[in-house]
Amino acid sequence: MSNGPWLGSDGKRRGLEANDVLMLNRHLLEKAGEEWTDDAIQARTQELVRLVTQIWPVTPNHKSGVTTARPRLRKKIDLLDLITGGALEPGMALFPRRQKYSHRVATLLPDGRVEVDGMAFSSPSDAASAITGKRTSGWWFFLTDQGSERSLRSVRRDYIDAMAVDAQDDEPDDDVDEDEG
Repeated sequence: MSNGPWLGSDGKRRGLEANDVLMLNRHLLEKAGEEWTDDAIQARTQELVRLVTQIWPVTPNHKSGVTTARPRLRKKIDLLDLITGGALEPGMALFPRRQKYSHRVATLLPDGRVEVDGMAFSSPSDAASAITGKRTSGWWFFLTDQGSERSLRSVRRDYIDAMAVDAQDDEPDDDVDEDEG
């Protein structure tokens, strides 16, 4: 039931009405009505917090380590995340941004590695550095579309924005090939 709809013959409401014996959930069914929205869930959560703190009050002078600030979870977004998330396709070509390297088209492998001239690299930056012969940000260097000049960095940013993820870049935004201009 956890991922099912609230209403309907197989819905959570019907399942709770038919099988649940907890008084707590009966009160939920009375209050929820026909919709179980985010606002209704928040209201129920606040009500339960109030009840719990009434039953088990905090002792005087107690100091809690809990804060109301949401923790910032950081995740390094890599090519495999972008493939899994549907932002990139395995087997697609990755084009060097610089014209002088245009003959060195790379291929995105299904496991998130980048293949250049038959060699697989674990990151786009390793592949770009192999092409240029110096440390180069592969997220900036490789384009997914030559016409729009859409870079891997742009794809990653759009993915992060769409997923509302607090992501950790593997390289700062200003870390680009020094002969970019």
